[in-house]
Amino acid sequence: MAVVSIAAMNTIYVYHLHTHTAKGLPSSFFACLRDQDWTHIHAARQPAQQQIRQLAYASAYHLLAHHNQLSPAALQIQPDAYGKPQARFNRDVALPYFNISHSHELISIAVSSQAVGVDVEHLSPAADTTLLAQHFCPEADATAVEGAGFFAYWTSKEAVLKAHGNGLRTDPAELQLLPPASHFQSLRRSPPALGLQQHQVSLCPAPDSYCCAVASSLAAPLLQATCLQTEQLHRLLH
Repeated sequence: MAVVSIAAMNTIYVYHLHTHTAKGLPSSFFACLRDQDWTHIHAARQPAQQQIRQLAYASAYHLLAHHNQLSPAALQIQPDAYGKPQARFNRDVALPYFNISHSHELISIAVSSQAVGVDVEHLSPAADTTLLAQHFCPEADATAVEGAGFFAYWTSKEAVLKAHGNGLRTDPAELQLLPPASHFQSLRRSPPALGLQQHQVSLCPAPDSYCCAVASSLAAPLLQATCLQTEQLHRLLH
């Protein structure tokens, strides 16, 4: 296992990258993608969605390799029984877990030592979230889920379910949260069968007009968020 500090083991690293960054990347950046990755990429119907998946998967390979001081050739990304992408390494590593989210023109990738979930949503000013809030956030005061407030609850709930692995097979309304905050906090209530008692969730810094949250079962998680530009992604090749 690569030598990694205790702080790094407790840190969830979240990377935001705009989809337009792919235009400045060399073809070698995508050489890490395997046949099964291309199958997943081409399963998207629209070319724009295919390009997003291509950038997201290639970036995940390079970030996981970077954090674990390995070549991307030392890992593969494969779905688990729930369809959640998992990294498989050819040796033990310190930070083997990751999760990907995408909304509008932003991709968010989380890397951690434990199972992690990240969700990002574009804050559309035209979105009417009133009915959604009534169903998915019954525990929240009505004023707390107006406008952007709804997305704070939604991303937090989806991040928890993605960290668990069950995703939206569980109705987010079954999770009850404390008012979302920019620090990690436990859930107010969750279905006992899901075993989410140790999970914590936090809002995550994100670019303007986006809301992001991250969740994990780490005992004392720290959070480090970074917005990646094309040149920073390019440096991951070296």
